[in-house]
Order: sequence, then structure tokens, then C-alpha cells
Amino acid sequence: MAESLCEVTFLPQGTSIKVPKNTTIQAAAVLHNLSLESLCNGRGICRKCLVKVSGMVSEPTAQEIERLGSRESAGWRLACQAQILGKVEVTLLQEDVFYTVQNGQAREYKFDPIILESSGSFEDVYGIAIDIGTTSIVASLINLKSDGKELITTSCLNPQTKFGGDVITRITFAHESAENTQKLKQSVLSGINQLIERMCSQKNIQPNKIRHAMIAANTTMLHLLVGLDPISLATAPYTPIFVDYREQTASELGINIAPDAIISLLPSLSAFIGADILAGLVAIDFQKVTVPSLFIDIGTNGEIVANVNGKLVATSSAAGPALEGMNIQCGCRAEDGAISGVRLTENGIVEIETIGSAKIKGICGSGLVELVAELVKAKIISPSGKFTNPADLPDFFAQHLIPYDEQQAFVVHPESNTLLTQKDVRQVQLAKAAIAAAIEILFKRLGVDLGAMEQVYIAGAFGYHLKPEALKTIGLLPQGVNAEIQFVGNTAKEGARLCLCSKEALQEIRTLQKTLIPLELSYAPEFMNHYVNHMNFPAFA
Repeated sequence: MAESLCEVTFLPQGTSIKVPKNTTIQAAAVLHNLSLESLCNGRGICRKCLVKVSGMVSEPTAQEIERLGSRESAGWRLACQAQILGKVEVTLLQEDVFYTVQNGQAREYKFDPIILESSGSFEDVYGIAIDIGTTSIVASLINLKSDGKELITTSCLNPQTKFGGDVITRITFAHESAENTQKLKQSVLSGINQLIERMCSQKNIQPNKIRHAMIAANTTMLHLLVGLDPISLATAPYTPIFVDYREQTASELGINIAPDAIISLLPSLSAFIGADILAGLVAIDFQKVTVPSLFIDIGTNGEIVANVNGKLVATSSAAGPALEGMNIQCGCRAEDGAISGVRLTENGIVEIETIGSAKIKGICGSGLVELVAELVKAKIISPSGKFTNPADLPDFFAQHLIPYDEQQAFVVHPESNTLLTQKDVRQVQLAKAAIAAAIEILFKRLGVDLGAMEQVYIAGAFGYHLKPEALKTIGLLPQGVNAEIQFVGNTAKEGARLCLCSKEALQEIRTLQKTLIPLELSYAPEFMNHYVNHMNFPAFA
């Protein structure tokens, strides 16, 4: 029998699409690349996905009734909670405020873009918020004249990956010659310009109407963006050429928008704590959290910030690109067709969740972590990280193990030939050990027990589809951490958007740069011991 499809129309865009019955409005929007985010990862807490709904939808959940109050009776719903049951019309929120998470509540930034001071005579003014990651680039097109809302968000693989999957490899390549440095600069610019062209084409907007771009990125990416040899970031004493907020014009830098448009590079803290982390902290108001908390941005580098009694200390640990689906045999980015979630049943059935409706392309970071966690719990992977001998496993588990490259591999999805190899497991061990060791050292330096931590915020696309318990199962969060885990999405891009739309937010990030304390782990003699101690997975009875 054919799957029952329901029509949903999004206003003011006027986009009509069909989705399976019981799909949430949030999932429908994400699936079709409409800009409707949820900082609380669909838990009904942040209210960022507030929409007005008419038509056939599920009854309000307890979370909605609590969060919406009288708004619920007026047709307002939380898109992450409301399920589509038939024909539905959805009106996206149109308000002159921007929401970010503050202890689970919304905080408002006044809509007050800098660019309007010099662009008041233009009929239409647009901006772009850009997050340049080591692996991916994400960009949003923003209306800066009327309301500051995201019109469209899109992403691509950072073209620099062809020169190396991590920052150290790219720094080495750049330092070999001035020509190589320029290759890396032009490569990332080509990715940015590709995204701009794509967004403008889809929204029928001329690129010369974009008057301001706000960029968040790690310190290495910012150096390469402006064509500077970043070798000083990889050699002691690890001194960046620049960390402060700076501006250039689009024509000077080579970004294909209005030639005199302002390109703003958000401030960094150090060689290893970049503008992407500062932007992320502002996006969730982390600097104002009043309980012992941790902010972790899990990407190619694992940046970690602790907030204890108002004291903010930041560090970074080289996790590698495995948790973004890179350097993995069947790995891929978190994109349409990626396996994003895995559950292994007691009788050996592998249940998978995928992003979108495309054919399975591989497994992304969240799916990788959940898969390894399930195999660790089932003892298919031992605490040392090795696959268990199939002869020592029940047949329904053993049937998934096959010989591969003179070792074992676990068959995740036979039809797409998606495997987890022994080398993949080792990559996960290296990544999680680096992050766990950094967390442990950070709290020891602060003189605070890990058990005192009450809140952990996980940033990045990595956490969007991940189950919190998987992080503890593989030991990415050290034993003793019993804090609530909250996934907050791409906070770097969100922070850039807030700074693009609000002078207050921009001033907040510049103030934060002066108060955040860096901790460089390369000077921590105890790091290697902690790193080795966290290499094994937790043992399960």
C-alpha cells in the first residue's frame, strides 16, 4: 500500500510540499531546506520554531501547552511538536526580535543592523551569515531591511578538504609556498561564492543587493580566508597574526556581492579558540549561565568552554574529522541520504534513521557515534575497541561481522554496502579520548569536580540527530558527568546571524573576547596520560 502523503504549505514563501502523515512541521521544513530552526533539538523548549498553523495537525503536547499559554488557542504551535495529519497551512513567525537560549528560556536581541546606518537609501538590503568550518561551509541569506529573518540556508563541503582534512595538514600545505596559501584562499572563496549564487538564484535576489557579510570561523580558517600563512598557529608559542574583529570590502576579499559591501570577520580568542566558538557562546548566552556548565563544539577540533561561577575558561583538543563523518570508510556529511541514527535490537536487527529521503550514501557523525555505542553495549566491540570474535557472539550478532582488510567489519546496511571497519572504530576512539581528556583537565584546573556540572551544551550539526546517552556510552563525556545534555545546533552560524542583525550582539561578542580565558593543552604535561586513559570504551556488564 502506498504511503499516505499530506500537503503542507509554508507562508509567506508559498511553498507547497507533500510529506508522510505524522511528519512534524519542523521535519518537513528541514527536509525541504526551509529556514526553520530549533535550538533545543526538537524538545519543545526554545520556542524558536514557533509557527501559526491551520488545518489537520495533532493535538498540542504538554510541552506546547506549557510554553505557548494563550497563544495555543490562537493557532500558534511549536513546529517540532506538531505533526501533520492532513492538509496544513503554516505561517512562519514574523517578529522583530531574535531568540537565543538562556537556561532554556528565550532572550531577545534588538533588531538593529549596523549596515542600515550606511544603506538607508536602498530599497532592499540583504546580508549573509557564514560559518566556515574545517569540513563544511554553512551560509544563510538574511533580510536586513525589514525583519532580519533567514530567507534560506545552505551548505557545502569546504573545498579546502582536497588539500587536507584537518587544520594542521592545511597549515603545512599553506606554508610550503605563497602560491599554496593563495590556493587555499581561492578555494574557500569559491565555496562561499557558490553558496551565495545558489541562495540568490533560489530567492531571485541580485547579489549586489547583499550589503553585509558576517563570518564566523576557527582561527586557521580566518587566516586562510584573507590569504595569510597560518604557520604561527601550529608552532610554539602559537601566536595568531590577528584575533580582533576586522572589516574588509567584498571587492578586496573576493566575495561576489556588492563590491563595497562590508565583510566582517568576528573576533577570535587564540590560535585554537576561534570566532566560531565565541559566536556560539553568544548564540546561547553561555556567558550568563549561572550553574556549572560546559559548551562543546564537536567538529574537526573539539573546542570546549567551561563556565564555573561566572569564570569562563576555553580549550581545544584535536579530535580529527571522524565525528563529522570524514576519514571513515563509509562516512559522509550530515546530508540527505546519510544514516544519522542507529539502534541494535536484542535479536540482532539493525534499525537505522536517515536524513531526508535520498538513497543511503553513508553514515554521518551522529550515526557513527550511535552505532559504536550500540555495539559497545552489545559487547560486539570490546572496551579495547576491537571487534569480538564472531565465535564468541550469538549468531544473530555474529552474522553482521565479515572479514575486511585482514580484520573484521560490521555490516550496517547490506543494500548500500555500508560498513563499520576496525579502523573506523579506532578513529572514534582517538576523537572521543581527545575530547574527554580535555574536559577532565579543564575541570581539574578549575578545581571543580565533574559531578558538579549541571548542564552540557553540544554545538554543531553533529548533535542534531544524536541521542544524548550515546555520548556517555562511548565515553566522550568522562565518567562522573551526570549533567543534562542539550543539543543547540549550529551556534556559530546563529551567532554570526545575531551579530549581523544586532549591534548589541556584536558588542557582546567583542566583550566576551576580553573576558574568556584560554587554556592551551600543549602546555599541559598531564594531557597524554588522560588521553591514553580515555582511549578505551566503558565496560558493560
